[in-house]
Amino acid sequence: MSLRNSILTALIVAGLVLGAGYILGLARTEPAPDAEETETPPPVAAVNPDPSPAGEPEEEAPKIHITREMVEKMYYGLSYEDAAQLFGATSDEWDTEYNQGVEGYTSPFIIHWHVWKNEDGSKARLGFVNKKLERKQYIAADGDNLLPEAPHTDVENYGHILGIE
Repeated sequence: MSLRNSILTALIVAGLVLGAGYILGLARTEPAPDAEETETPPPVAAVNPDPSPAGEPEEEAPKIHITREMVEKMYYGLSYEDAAQLFGATSDEWDTEYNQGVEGYTSPFIIHWHVWKNEDGSKARLGFVNKKLERKQYIAADGDNLLPEAPHTDVENYGHILGIE
């Protein structure tokens, strides 16, 4: 066998070994989630740290009445888990919203909305992007949104806000 054939054979064998290793590595990794799939929020630690013994019915921890001031004081970037801990319960409902973004300013993104309802009909509605608080609303019992929209969330008017339009 000539030197040229030996080198060619060695390269082919090396390529096959590397290709097989790559394929086997792909088989062991989890596939990336589709953009259309929605994530379920991770469970939040129990509110009652001292559960009752088995056989006895557990009492529900009293739910905190969420106020506009509580929502207003929440900082952007807060995680869902931290918000649920501050409110003392997981959200009552949640959904997702796809936002196309604004060409030249933002990319498309998905907002995960979580809603906590008070007994009087008022509610806190928090929007998370990439698992961080991005939007917040406090909606009174009569349906009025009592928090002004933050300038960084007004994607429709980015050019005007930035002074370039």
